[in-house]
Amino acid sequence: MRIDSSGNRTVSNFANPATLLDAYKRGDWNDYWIIAKGRSVTVRLNGVLMTTVEDHEHEYFSPKGMIAFQLHSGEPMRVEFKDLRLRQYGG
Repeated sequence: MRIDSSGNRTVSNFANPATLLDAYKRGDWNDYWIIAKGRSVTVRLNGVLMTTVEDHEHEYFSPKGMIAFQLHSGEPMRVEFKDLRLRQYGG
């Protein structure tokens, strides 16, 4: 996805959603790699590219951010995190 300076979004599909879902290990540990550098964010699940975002919307951009972990609403579920690693890239 690309977000221009006015907030307009351009979405490009790069893979079949069912193929991406195959990367998810149900009932097992999954490895997420989230790389946020400047205005670009890349997300990989178990080594498979899930999404890239390039955000040029000035109103909401911050060179510093927060880290949050999300649990979606719905059926009762449990979420666990382990082996978290953070690396700060030089600018």
